Amino acid sequence: MRILIAAEIYHPYTTGSAYATYRLAHGLASRGYQIFVVSSGHGPRTEKTKEDRVEVFRISSVPIPFHPHYYFSPFAYFFLPPIWEEIKPDIIHVQDHFFICWALIEYARKNSIPVIGTNHFHPDNLVHYLHLPPKIENKLRALAWKHFNGVFGQVDMITTPSKTACKIMMENGLKREIQVISNGIDLNKFKPRPAHEVQEVIKKYRMEGEEKKILFVGRLEKEKNINVLIKALKLINKKMAAKLFLCGFGSEENRLKELARRSGLEGKVLFLGRVPDEDLRKIYNGVNLFATASTVELQSLVVMEAMASGLPVVSSESMALPELVVDGVNGFAFPPGDSQIAADRIMKILSNPELAKQMGQRSLEFIQNHDFEKTLDAYERLYSQQAGDKKKNKLSPGGSLIQRSILNFLLLGGYFFSRIMDLPQSPFYLKINASRYRTRLTQLSRRGKKLSFVRYRKR
Repeated sequence: MRILIAAEIYHPYTTGSAYATYRLAHGLASRGYQIFVVSSGHGPRTEKTKEDRVEVFRISSVPIPFHPHYYFSPFAYFFLPPIWEEIKPDIIHVQDHFFICWALIEYARKNSIPVIGTNHFHPDNLVHYLHLPPKIENKLRALAWKHFNGVFGQVDMITTPSKTACKIMMENGLKREIQVISNGIDLNKFKPRPAHEVQEVIKKYRMEGEEKKILFVGRLEKEKNINVLIKALKLINKKMAAKLFLCGFGSEENRLKELARRSGLEGKVLFLGRVPDEDLRKIYNGVNLFATASTVELQSLVVMEAMASGLPVVSSESMALPELVVDGVNGFAFPPGDSQIAADRIMKILSNPELAKQMGQRSLEFIQNHDFEKTLDAYERLYSQQAGDKKKNKLSPGGSLIQRSILNFLLLGGYFFSRIMDLPQSPFYLKINASRYRTRLTQLSRRGKKLSFVRYRKR
């Protein structure tokens, strides 16, 4: 089976959804499927690479204006024809509702290819970067959900990693059947390890010492609320010696360093940056507990990694985190933003080694339900089902008039975008048939200094 997996953001970006998509692609490839990934690239060139057994197409992209670390592909529809012809997928699995996935859903509809959509999206991951008044942000959230519903309303089956995410989608207007399939965690990679196996990594990242060790892993971004953990650490250090280790990077790093300095926590808050996966697996085994104050998790891969490593977890009581962290059982929860209660919960574990051990053991028990092999099994069944139910007829055009107008606007913009780029990897000329308001694509191929046009036949 030829499976096309699409995502606007993909590995090596460090978002949870990008990493989950990467693991899914490689996990399916290891089971013998032909896997193709289409994602945004890192600039104007479209590139094709082979990553182990997965073929990755990174199409022409531009930086996201309010988040320059990431790229997106507003003219994805325009760059997809040769990729589509090369892949000829049996099934498409989209991981979001942005430009690339939106465009591929349109291609799938025209070619009667079944589409599965997995949602990792929540507007709060994006809206707060705009720094707009709350009323405007609320309106943007509503528009974002409306657009999401319009796009995902066209797919054949919808999945999401948690019951909370399912509930949120339904509350925001998605009236479809939704199947919950965990992102899963590789229990062969993330597991408890004896102390002698982690000593080298502990020394490498200067994590030695008798202080209690608290770990956070993830992007250093506003929605992760890492300032709450730093404020909690200040309260903790009034009663016991403790350090907070932050694995990751992001736009909030300098602000967090300044907060640590102003809080008198220099040397107590350590920024480890981006840590290779092999080192990270061992770092989990070199700390006392995992903590997160994030308020936008639709599941949380890093919490599952910590649980698989046998750690107790202290987390904010928000979104899907309570599905993983059962208060008083495998960790503690605290009200979002409350540093004082977070500090109290952390100290309760750090001051009681027996309680920490019991909670860590319960984490190991709970995480068995999220074994990545079970995730792959679930998607295999879903792919087989959808491929067997492949529709004979094309679906009618979907989406609202506004959505289709936006898409047409982007396609028109694609024409001008391509005309100013003298690149072999930008090989298309967009022709508009005004009488029927449909797009026709013409492939432009380079042969030395001469240009030749090969037109797609009209149907």
